[in-house]
Amino acid sequence: MKVKPFVWMLMLLSSRVIVAQDYNLGARAQALGGSGVACATDPEGQFINPAALTQVPGQAVTLFYSRPFGIREITLSSVAASAAFGKMSLGGAVTHLAQAQFDDQSYQFTLAAKVSLPTKRRTAAKHFLLGVQGAWRRIRIAGYETAHSGRMNAGLVVPITQQLAWGAALGNLMGASREQQPRSLALGLHYRPSARFAGQFDLYKQGGFAQEIRSGIELVLFSPLLLRAGMATNPDRFTLGLAFALQPVTLHFTTFSHFDLGWTQQYAATLRH
Repeated sequence: MKVKPFVWMLMLLSSRVIVAQDYNLGARAQALGGSGVACATDPEGQFINPAALTQVPGQAVTLFYSRPFGIREITLSSVAASAAFGKMSLGGAVTHLAQAQFDDQSYQFTLAAKVSLPTKRRTAAKHFLLGVQGAWRRIRIAGYETAHSGRMNAGLVVPITQQLAWGAALGNLMGASREQQPRSLALGLHYRPSARFAGQFDLYKQGGFAQEIRSGIELVLFSPLLLRAGMATNPDRFTLGLAFALQPVTLHFTTFSHFDLGWTQQYAATLRH
């Protein structure tokens, strides 16, 4: 057995991955260092914060594919979709991690809404975004019985100004499984001073693990090409990505590093209507 697949299987069998489901999902978010609590531009935003789904207009679907750390024996894929109906948004996603001895599938449903606030102050937020999410997961490991678990997540996004937004996401508020799953809290800021540049900064903390810092920038080099870059801690990693916004399709490419296991490439395509 090669070293990298062996190390990856040890990670799969650890509580960090099995319990937390902390997979690197969302091509845009991963290119921005894993940040995205306060902003979403496509259906994959619901992986980070269910409330951010309200920021995605119309109907959209994103297809995602990756081979973690370049390991041919392992595939990570997902399909995420969203639809906006006035101030309400509905979303759903299916995620699949597969290996010869391991199979992990999860299904989630997201409901988000824009809630208006009665205020006359120009500097006060006039609305906020609220989202809830239910997820069900099934894990099968060769030689072991199949495990099932459920969880409830919630999120909030508050537009402070037209350029600045603050977000929060709570993971595993309620869970249904044989073993207690750790809860998580993510706080983030999104700043967009112009149509050509945006920056994001998140703090992520999961019970029993060190706090993570996630940050990234997005720059429109020239239409339709976007450059994305970021960094994160615990584990330390650097991220880089490109996006081609060819309406109605946006193509995403992301790559990021891991100190021990090397580089991962991710590919995604978003179709909007």
